[in-house]
Amino acid sequence: MARIGALIVGMRWPAGGDWKGAIGQVIRAVAAYYNAHPAAGALLMRGNFTPIDRKAHEEKDAMIGNLLRERLHTLGVLGDLPRQPDAATLAVEIAFACMKYGYMAEGHISEAICAEAEQAMVAYLSRWEAP
Repeated sequence: MARIGALIVGMRWPAGGDWKGAIGQVIRAVAAYYNAHPAAGALLMRGNFTPIDRKAHEEKDAMIGNLLRERLHTLGVLGDLPRQPDAATLAVEIAFACMKYGYMAEGHISEAICAEAEQAMVAYLSRWEAP
């Protein structure tokens, strides 16, 4: 969990408020991490979680959601994302659902799945994009 957070914090985000490009970067970086660390990928993507595991995954997604919200705020976009329900964390859950599907179907997270995760997350978050 901390490694994913550090990966996101350490990323260079695109200039000019390109939040959609930033979403794609984050998804691909997270996918690359899980593809490079098969044990982490198997633990996260295969499911069958105990209540303690589920709590850890909820905390991971909330942490990533908070980082996403902070980065979007820094870019000056999507400032009205609801906190209840937490739209940033829901967006993270949407992306992870896509990645989990790809991992289960193919044994890794492919570029095609990354593109689908990006499209799904951007479509969801676009609801709060300023006209």
